[in-house]
Amino acid sequence: MDFKLRHLMLLMFILILSKQAIAANVNYTARSSVGYSDNITRTGIAANQLKDSIASIGGTLSIVDESSTNDFILDMSADYVDYRNNTFEEEIIANIALASNFSLVDDSFTWTLDGYYGQQAISAFTVVTPNNLQNTGFVSTGPNLVFRFTDLDSLTLGYRYRDFYAEQTPSDYQSNVFSAVLARRLSPLHTLSFNIETENLTYDDPFISSFADFENLQYTIALTGASRTNQYGIEFGVINVKFDTGTRGDNDVYRLFFNRDMNSSNTLSLQLSRTVENGARAVTGIIPGVVTTGLFANDLAQFSYGYNRGGLQIDFNSTYSDQDFITQNSQDRKNLNNSISFLYGTPRNIQVGLSYNRLERDFYTTGIINNEDTITLTLEKQIFTNIIIGGTYINFTRKTTNVNVPVSDIEENRVILTLRYLGRI
Repeated sequence: MDFKLRHLMLLMFILILSKQAIAANVNYTARSSVGYSDNITRTGIAANQLKDSIASIGGTLSIVDESSTNDFILDMSADYVDYRNNTFEEEIIANIALASNFSLVDDSFTWTLDGYYGQQAISAFTVVTPNNLQNTGFVSTGPNLVFRFTDLDSLTLGYRYRDFYAEQTPSDYQSNVFSAVLARRLSPLHTLSFNIETENLTYDDPFISSFADFENLQYTIALTGASRTNQYGIEFGVINVKFDTGTRGDNDVYRLFFNRDMNSSNTLSLQLSRTVENGARAVTGIIPGVVTTGLFANDLAQFSYGYNRGGLQIDFNSTYSDQDFITQNSQDRKNLNNSISFLYGTPRNIQVGLSYNRLERDFYTTGIINNEDTITLTLEKQIFTNIIIGGTYINFTRKTTNVNVPVSDIEENRVILTLRYLGRI
């Protein structure tokens, strides 16, 4: 069955089941914008830089239901984008993020459906433009069975069918995941669990399948705690991976996390982890992810801090990751992503925002280093109850170091004017 039809059917199915959610909390926007770029193709060669105007029209939809029987969060956006000088073809850019869990028999039999659809980069070595983006989608769905032996002891069995699609790269796959969690509540605040998960993954492309299909088995033990202001935990174990070629590998895995609401205005979170992940997975965010076929070991460190008081909101995030790919060593990379943003709302319905993001990528096996800086300035004014007009300025720079060939620095300046209508059902 065609990808779009298959996933559209799943989305329609979940919307039908979630009529309670649709009636509960629905927010939407309609928007239109015009913009200008002085280097739309993001090239470092001055003679090849092209200016272009951009027009778009679209909107967003958000549905939330967190009732006693359903957990349902759906965020969608779609925009028709037209490059007036035809630098790129006109396109429809859509993003979908769905997280849902439905109770079929109290809380002992539930069904989970998660899905993502959006754009990711085709090549990690090339600057992001419409020519280096592709549509990707990921669906994970299946049941959960909970057996409660006592008030303190439980066993949860789960199954997930996963389906990943990429528009251009040969990364499409399907997998079956089985899991078991044996948990013991040590106190009102602490839980100890023993976790087992196995996955069998098959790629659609015959060549990729010949060396990248795998089975894995992961064992972990976890201790988690939660209070009114803190959430924390530690998990460690081992994952065994067996490729269909006969190659085997073992990796230690662990995760430590700590989240704290220091007071009504300040929050912080910390996480250290080592995991084995699939490079072909739909990722959403301001900076598009990159589709890279195959497994990689990921050493991760994250820190975030948030402040919100008196109309001022400050967010700082820092993420470091060391990604070691098992079958594609040329993709091995170290990433450092730091960002800080300020948002201030005045009593006159004016909102000012300023953000800075720096992404450093070191492909240490190829000698390529990419550093990207993005500065964004926004100004918005609520002119009527549901209508907001705003302007955005974006400065993007990219510096690349390549031991083999010289690479020109890239800079783009973009200005966008937007008109939005906010609605709620």
